[in-house]
Amino acid sequence: MQQSKYVREELLSFTRWTWLTRFAVGRTRPSSEACKHSLTETFRLAGFWTDLDLHLTRLFRDAGLPWPTVKPEIPIGGEPGSFIYQWITETLRSLLPRMEQFGLANVRELALDTLVARMEAEAVASHSQIAGPLQFGAWRRKP
Repeated sequence: MQQSKYVREELLSFTRWTWLTRFAVGRTRPSSEACKHSLTETFRLAGFWTDLDLHLTRLFRDAGLPWPTVKPEIPIGGEPGSFIYQWITETLRSLLPRMEQFGLANVRELALDTLVARMEAEAVASHSQIAGPLQFGAWRRKP
């Protein structure tokens, strides 16, 4: 698909995120790594360009726009009560129908009702950080 056809002259900013990084920084945690795999594969099998973030400059330029400013950001959590556990869990919950459709996971395997507590216990016990999706913002002022 020619992605640059969706970038128009009036578009000044673009935000995109991807699950390219490992969730757990430190010792790998089973719950968080299984979640990351399910999320990444769901997006891939659904036909999303999963590394679009790494091509934002080319998309802007192919659309005839000036070179954009591109900034990455990664939300990090892992401490007791971190927002990241609920964020990952609710993202999985919203994608569950597609995960089941693709045969990647089911409601019983994910056990979403206990996932927040399991991820938190694993991260806290191992003193791990959990990284959310790598997020890119790209923008350019109109000339």
